[in-house]
Amino acid sequence: MKKLLVILFISLILAGCSDEKKAQRLIKQYLKENLNDPSSYQPVSFGELEVYSTKYGQLINMKHKYRAKNAMGAIILEENTFEFDDAFTKVYRMK
Repeated sequence: MKKLLVILFISLILAGCSDEKKAQRLIKQYLKENLNDPSSYQPVSFGELEVYSTKYGQLINMKHKYRAKNAMGAIILEENTFEFDDAFTKVYRMK
């Protein structure tokens, strides 16, 4: 019984990690497609994956802090919240 609980616990931890990695990959892909100068992108930190239930379904988001060049060419520090679909196939909004 203990072995089953340990295996279940480890499986839950690994499943959570994979969603966070998917979210991070989607954020990087979104920024590379939408930044003024994608080659200037430097990740600083990723927040935790947050899941909220609403009357319309689940809201899944993650905060990300990064450096990149703005339209004037200056490197700035940004922090945005990225929202994902339930299946982690795309970023549908950045705030």
